[in-house]
Amino acid sequence: MRLGIIAFAFGCWLCQQQAQLISSDWLWAGLPALALIFLPRIFPKLLAALVMGFLYANAYGLYMASQPFSSDWERQTLRITGAVASLPQVDEQGASFLFHVEQLQWHEHVYSWQGKVRLRWRDDSRHERPVLRAGDRWQLSVRLQRPHGNANPGSFDAEAWMFAQGIKATGSVTAAEQARVLPEVDHRFALHRVRQAVFDRLQQTLPDSVSKGLLVALAMGDRSLMTAEHWRVLMATGTNHLMAISGLHIGLLAGLAFWLARWLWSRSAALCLRLPAPKAAAWAAMLAATLYALLAGFAVPTQRAWVMTMVVMWALCFFRPLAKSQVLCLALLAVLCWDPLAVLSAGFWLSFAAVTLIVYVLAHRWRGYSRWQQWGRIQWALGVALLPLTLLFFQQSSLLAPLANWVAVPWVSVLVVPALLIGCGVMFIWPWLATWIFALVSGAMDWLWLLLQWLASWPLAVWQHAIAAPWVLLAAMLGVALLLAPRGWPGRVLGLVFLLPLVALAPNQLAEGEADFYLLDVGQGLAAVVRTQQHWLVFDAGARISDELDLGQSVVGPFLRTLAATRIDALLVSHGDNDHIGGVEFLRRQWPVKRLLTSVPQRLPGSEPCHVGQHWQWDGVDFEMLHPHDGQLLRSENDQSCVLRVRSAGGSVLLAGDIELRAEQQLLERDADRLQADILVAPHHGSKTSSSAEFVAAVQPEYVLYAVGYHNRFGHPSPQVMARYRAQGSQALRSDVDGNIGFQLRQTGIGEPQLYRQQYRRYWHWQ
Repeated sequence: MRLGIIAFAFGCWLCQQQAQLISSDWLWAGLPALALIFLPRIFPKLLAALVMGFLYANAYGLYMASQPFSSDWERQTLRITGAVASLPQVDEQGASFLFHVEQLQWHEHVYSWQGKVRLRWRDDSRHERPVLRAGDRWQLSVRLQRPHGNANPGSFDAEAWMFAQGIKATGSVTAAEQARVLPEVDHRFALHRVRQAVFDRLQQTLPDSVSKGLLVALAMGDRSLMTAEHWRVLMATGTNHLMAISGLHIGLLAGLAFWLARWLWSRSAALCLRLPAPKAAAWAAMLAATLYALLAGFAVPTQRAWVMTMVVMWALCFFRPLAKSQVLCLALLAVLCWDPLAVLSAGFWLSFAAVTLIVYVLAHRWRGYSRWQQWGRIQWALGVALLPLTLLFFQQSSLLAPLANWVAVPWVSVLVVPALLIGCGVMFIWPWLATWIFALVSGAMDWLWLLLQWLASWPLAVWQHAIAAPWVLLAAMLGVALLLAPRGWPGRVLGLVFLLPLVALAPNQLAEGEADFYLLDVGQGLAAVVRTQQHWLVFDAGARISDELDLGQSVVGPFLRTLAATRIDALLVSHGDNDHIGGVEFLRRQWPVKRLLTSVPQRLPGSEPCHVGQHWQWDGVDFEMLHPHDGQLLRSENDQSCVLRVRSAGGSVLLAGDIELRAEQQLLERDADRLQADILVAPHHGSKTSSSAEFVAAVQPEYVLYAVGYHNRFGHPSPQVMARYRAQGSQALRSDVDGNIGFQLRQTGIGEPQLYRQQYRRYWHWQ
């Protein structure tokens, strides 16, 4: 049974690696393979289980992909009717929320299209934004587009997340004065209305302190009050898992309810004769887990934890005692039957790996150790065992996680969460008691936060590293299994040998004179990376949209980690627009920056101005600044952009920032013979105010790259500009269509472009 469930899980995972799903017409063709399960040998049974998992995940994917948002409706003004389907998340710029569409009107046509969309209602000085509450029904004017996210190695796959959440489109509310609230309430979202009331009361009752956002997240899974500093400290200490209502909190709460109910039930002989105390305790644990999951809104991580808890307690109630591995496999099967898309989540793999490891470690004999020693050994084992997976998913790992979790997990799960939930239970009945409880809980959390901040300040708190190849991950997992094997197991020391490739190997090294060039997909902005044999250059860093959305942190940083970059030898900021300079501060905090060049040195302390004549060579690759001219000021800040030419043995790249016609004319007058390049990042995102015919003729690029956002409001790139490059014979590539664009500049030439959306396409990705 256990091997069959693992094969089923592998089939679910295999389905998620496909670029296209099998259509429902052909899906039945795989069903005869299920007859293999009746054969006596184990291999045919495992093959049948794998096929079953694949077909089930495929059918689920077809269901989730049904009723897509039409491309004809994109960026059109639509009139939609429906209900607010989540707790609105309010910040200084407006509110974000999920909206369940019941009816859609375009021009004079009314469509019965239904689906969940994610909306942004921005604050407007002319019209006050109304208070939004879950379940309220509205008629809104909106502009929507299909789900589309940045596509880069190492970055969060937003399109996968939206697909798993059932989000069919994203957009914003327009013509706020035409919005109309409808009198009736949609009772399908009654749970969210209850959560809204709890959230509002928590905000009023919890003391204003640094831990307020953390306590709201622990109580009901809403992390909208958490700041970027919260996440920085939690990531650095490996305690970020505490802020998700997942297996840890639900399992511990269920365990506490089980222990308390069993003790109380066993006090009565009459009750025990009617129902054994362990079964009564299991029902109490299931009730506690369900109530906590409902309070958390039944989000996907919470669903997994709830299903796992229910399987364990259900087995205790209705089956003979099962081995821990059997219960774990049943929980795995239940989670995947509930949601086969769970295999897309890093949390799925980390949670099951952690539980498996605890079962594996606790199976050893630990006589002679105190409970705190055993707890410390478990944390050490988790830190070692989860290291390969955290490096795989996040390209970094907290070296202090065992120490931080040794204190934080019992502090939060045993002390803070139970008291916090008691406070939530009484705050509508006895507000004075809840205020007193919350004051104690807030003080306890503040003390823990001071400790975590101190640990996060240690210089070696986080280790950044990329896994060089799949075989390195497999070797590391084997090494972990050997290291954590029982005492006396032969070859335990070989575990260190199998871990060596994880530490020592880095991505493929380049030869002298060779370079890799990458244009990152940062939406409507610019960020590019040049890598030579021993050096890294970053040209611009994308935008900083808010405290929570910094493309330097979410795109550029993770990409540098995939390259195993340990420093930034040169960070070049072309000019001061947010879509170029926004992510710089994060990069400066996370990596040693040896040299910072910019056309706006007054905006970046410690930088030096870029100007014509600056030239350096790294590992046989030439870097030359072509603009701006020192001391020559132009009217437009765009025209002051730094322009860099990179020339390697295999080809050349020209990065032109946001220069426009005036700066292009100066370049043509001064350095026309040095503008030629094989690869050109189009000036100013392909705006019609740049890329003059003379400039295009002077550069003569084989490839022109447009760094643009999907359906950006500026209309970049301009059709006239694209036609100009096409007439020149240049091949156009776009970050909104192709995602991350990479070139390998080798001795033999620049080679074929590596297009991330093409190479790593999955069936849920935008097409």
